[in-house]
Amino acid sequence: MIDGINYKEKEEKALNSLRISQDGPDREVGEDQYVSHIHNTCVIGYKYFELQPPTAPTTFTNSSKSTNMTLNLTIRGEAKGKFNIKLIYKNSTYENVNICFELNCKNETWTSFNTDKFPLIEGEIFAIFFRYEGEGEFEFKDFSFKKV
Repeated sequence: MIDGINYKEKEEKALNSLRISQDGPDREVGEDQYVSHIHNTCVIGYKYFELQPPTAPTTFTNSSKSTNMTLNLTIRGEAKGKFNIKLIYKNSTYENVNICFELNCKNETWTSFNTDKFPLIEGEIFAIFFRYEGEGEFEFKDFSFKKV
């Protein structure tokens, strides 16, 4: 017993926890690093991003320019559920963006998925959080923004 918890239970929980993994030999950097063991209620967050002014036409929201975007996600594994994506602006005068992405993945190879379009405000700093709710487990390699 360690800290009132059986060591074996603690070790088993750690082995099944969300973590950064990679294919190939151990190293600090590489193209094939990814987040693994994503399962029900896991949250992954990235801070901070800023959309530079686009060259494409824009629309106006709250007197600020916004651009329609989609997110491209690269995933592998077996999972079925909702991937809730939240963009939180550092400037609290802007409304946060919520995107619900239905995930149905049964792939042993990396596969790309696209979200529906959403507005993103130019020149504003934001954080992005991914929360999975569903069955199964998957790995998350990367994401990218695309203007539409």
